[in-house]
Amino acid sequence: MANSGWIGSTTEDVDIIRMINADRTYDSEVGYYNRARQKQDSYDTLQERLKSYYNDVVRGKKEGSNEEIGKEFSDLPENVRNAVVASSEELKNFEGSVKEMQEAVQDAVYDTAWQQLASIQEDLSKVAEFKLSDAFGDIDGVEGVATTWAELKAVVDAVKDSYDTLNAAQKEQDAYGKLSTQTVISMLAENENYIELLDTSSGSLKLKANATKEMTRIQLEALKANMEAANAEDEMTKAQLEREWQELELAKTSGTATNEKI
Repeated sequence: MANSGWIGSTTEDVDIIRMINADRTYDSEVGYYNRARQKQDSYDTLQERLKSYYNDVVRGKKEGSNEEIGKEFSDLPENVRNAVVASSEELKNFEGSVKEMQEAVQDAVYDTAWQQLASIQEDLSKVAEFKLSDAFGDIDGVEGVATTWAELKAVVDAVKDSYDTLNAAQKEQDAYGKLSTQTVISMLAENENYIELLDTSSGSLKLKANATKEMTRIQLEALKANMEAANAEDEMTKAQLEREWQELELAKTSGTATNEKI
């Protein structure tokens, strides 16, 4: 347990109270979440912006320089701006027909937009990982982030198990006025984050008011964050499939045109 020490069968109430009051630090997911939302907002219009910019590069209306791209796409993360720079260099040196140039521009748009999608997914995965860790600690069958249906089901099951654990603890507290040391040890063995729900102000071990409701809220937020990460992965897959479909359509069109010439 981070910053808390070891809890075993011989641990006394006073030792657990000292562990609860020890400093505990957590990684913050706020920055990652805000960045992901900003990137998502910009992604909605990104492809049109990129297409317009790349066409201007091809026509010589834009330089495609680092400085110019840094100003024009200042709202995008560095890896995406770097992709714009690389694509612009390729387009400036491209030689071919108008049709081939249009295809090259569209490829550059897809490649750059893909970088933005990947960046969004990475940030949302970080958020999901932090929230999952803060809400559950470890979950059997889930490594880092839950993005598959099996992993998300494991999280849902963990929410149910947590509710049962805290509900049983609350009943014990209602009956005896406090929690036994053994109950607390069992709870923390299941999920070390339960330590945040314990109240030691009276000198004994008790659940804080609305502990079950609060933990359920935290865990459902973690589930939601992991579903968002899963959706981001789906968006990447969808974008890839759309690109492959367009390439197939383009190949069919080119094949038809070739046959007509013959």
